[in-house]
Amino acid sequence: MTPLQIKLLLVAQILCGLSSGLLYKQQQRSVVNGVEFNHPFMQTYLMFIGEALCFALFLVYKKMYPQQYKKECEDAVQEGLKLNPSKFLFAIPTLCDFTTTTVGFFAMYMMPLSINYMINGGNLIVISVFSVIFLKKVLYRHHYMGLFLNIVGLIIIGVSAMQNSSDGDNSALLLGIILQCCTFFTSSTQSVVEEKFFRNYHLNPFEFVGYEGFWGLIITMAGLNIFTHIDCPSIISDCPDGKMESVPGFFDQVFTIEGEYQPTLLIVVILTIFAIFFLNGIALSITKYLSALTRSVVASVVPFAVWMATLALGWEEFNYIQLIGYIIITIGSLIYNEIINIPVFNMNYYTKEKIAQREKMYQEKPAITIDLPNCEEDAKINDPQLNNVVSAETQQAAS
Repeated sequence: MTPLQIKLLLVAQILCGLSSGLLYKQQQRSVVNGVEFNHPFMQTYLMFIGEALCFALFLVYKKMYPQQYKKECEDAVQEGLKLNPSKFLFAIPTLCDFTTTTVGFFAMYMMPLSINYMINGGNLIVISVFSVIFLKKVLYRHHYMGLFLNIVGLIIIGVSAMQNSSDGDNSALLLGIILQCCTFFTSSTQSVVEEKFFRNYHLNPFEFVGYEGFWGLIITMAGLNIFTHIDCPSIISDCPDGKMESVPGFFDQVFTIEGEYQPTLLIVVILTIFAIFFLNGIALSITKYLSALTRSVVASVVPFAVWMATLALGWEEFNYIQLIGYIIITIGSLIYNEIINIPVFNMNYYTKEKIAQREKMYQEKPAITIDLPNCEEDAKINDPQLNNVVSAETQQAAS
């Protein structure tokens, strides 16, 4: 890829991450028929529609580049990876994705959008713990420093959010923060399962996301049949028909083309599907052509972009404490991902770059040989005492 294409790809990821968050929040801010739009399960369903559309990209790729696809499969087999995994395996990470997304939408409804995005940066903490337990990864000093800063930043952002909310909203905001933190566990489980999956099986990333999208539609439909009959807790306001979800209420609000928020709501719902579609496609392209590290670093910019957008739209007010918390979380993530190296207390001794340099040095270092005659001559010249010892040993060996 050319430098210009790389820059456009990175900007596109930021814009897609920004737009998807704004579109979902705009849905929740809409009021139709005197009721706020609060449909987390249906919003999850929209997300999975966007993911399922990624399967079309895989089919196009397979059709246009059959030889390249065949070679990728052959190379994967040579590397010991399996092909054609059971389609039921995709249900496991998808169930985690369903839980993470749905609970996350409940949390988003209870807090400002920027707070939601910034708190989500604390997901790194649980992912690291799960990676050590299940993937047997090793954490070094700079990793622990990054995690420590993440925890500090997370606490600062949570405190700043509580201070700026009204007394009546504190309980809902606190619940939202707790729910968002709970998603760290399901999201981390999904990441670990997917990583183990790719260690054993070969699958095109777009195909993988597509299968997760199809399974997500099935799981969400099953969830709708359950949660549409469960009464909504009193702490959650504006529940559709007093239940956790209402499918008729969703379609009624989306297709009621009247009022202040229409037809904006209908347009936003449609745009959300395509935003998720492009977000997954662009993110996977960055992983393929650049690196997963680049993808994670660019993603760390999205919360700040979201915050600036919400300030410009008048949805939120500036809070310098929140800014401090975000900066600390971002620095922690950059240290953890070795973008920032701290040259004190050996913080940079176990980075991937330093380890690779030491391994290369050990491989290139020539073997040490000892020339005994030269050693004896050197001893005679430089060390008379050693000369006597060597001469005695030589005479003893001769006798």
